[in-house]
Amino acid sequence: MIKTVLTLENEVLPPHRALNELNPKIDLSTKISLEAVPWSRDAKTSRVDVVWSFGITGTDTHVIIEEAPGPKVKVHKTQ
Repeated sequence: MIKTVLTLENEVLPPHRALNELNPKIDLSTKISLEAVPWSRDAKTSRVDVVWSFGITGTDTHVIIEEAPGPKVKVHKTQ
């Protein structure tokens, strides 16, 4: 979960940790990155990431993390 929060904060999707090359018979190049990828903010939507864990005893945990909305800026008109 900490890695996901840091990903949102630093605006970078890290590469897959234990993968060095993709299977040439399956096109996963658009789904799995072997290098860090920028994850910039979009003014219209917020970024969302998911963390899940499957325990040995059958315990399943799922957490959805969404970035906080940006600050609202008020514009004062001067006359």
